[in-house]
Amino acid sequence: MINSPTSSHQINAAIHHLVKKVFKGNIKIHQLTDELNQWYVQFMHAYDDSLNYISSINAFLWATQRLVNHLYPDDVVWTDELAREFVYELKRYYPQYIDDKANHVHQEQDNSHSLQLYLSQLFTHHKRLLFVRVDLKYHTCSQGQISVRDFHKHMTVLKQRISNQKSCFKNLQGSAWALEQGGEDGGLHCHLLLIYDGFKQVNGWTVAKAVGKKWADITEGYGTHFNCHDQTYTSCYEVSGKLGIGMIHQDNEQEVNNALRTSSYLTRPSKYDQKLKVWLPNKRTFGHGQYRTKKRRGLPPISK
Repeated sequence: MINSPTSSHQINAAIHHLVKKVFKGNIKIHQLTDELNQWYVQFMHAYDDSLNYISSINAFLWATQRLVNHLYPDDVVWTDELAREFVYELKRYYPQYIDDKANHVHQEQDNSHSLQLYLSQLFTHHKRLLFVRVDLKYHTCSQGQISVRDFHKHMTVLKQRISNQKSCFKNLQGSAWALEQGGEDGGLHCHLLLIYDGFKQVNGWTVAKAVGKKWADITEGYGTHFNCHDQTYTSCYEVSGKLGIGMIHQDNEQEVNNALRTSSYLTRPSKYDQKLKVWLPNKRTFGHGQYRTKKRRGLPPISK
């Protein structure tokens, strides 16, 4: 874990937005100079070449190193002239940035299709399902102490607990998760969807609260959560008839459609800025359970 006044996640988020502004032409040279002097040294000290980075951050690294690689980061002073050279160098990598955004859209579309198929299969087998949504994150004051390795470790433990189907995960019939990062503060978080047997679990708020407590335990107190079943959050969706969490009945088309639409938030292609800015190689940032029942031939029974 790393202690820092400005977390590496905030630094990476700032670099991502800086690159976006340059590509869009939404920043003046003197502002760019100020931001380069603010973030470059912090970025170079936080950079870890054993991790994977989003294309915008790779472009920033490559462009700056073409200009100042011969200097130790602390000795670099960005001037307006050097900032103009940076803009020229950075724009060399614009095609890679556009390709990455396009790949993100295609991947999220594939993820969305897979998730919708999975949920539709669950509905064919269950008359009542309790859809529970909870957002798992970290206390703001803890962000600088949580590395992306810690995040993946915590998620590994959580997924093991979900698979074991004990305590707050008892009677679970399905699940899906998406790892993301806050666009402004760079905060790491997980959007979690849990689907329970609606005849055995009936209160989404209670279940989400218990899951949040489990996350706090897994993260040794660093983690917190947002309960999507809070009445202040769900009331407007109830009034408009668009509530897609809670008890969903197989024979109620509107409830089913609402649940499918709400679940699609985990795989929305437009959320490129919410994509993890850095992650461990070969680690997934989205997943869902596998549809299977005890009656399907060729599969072992589901352990309880």
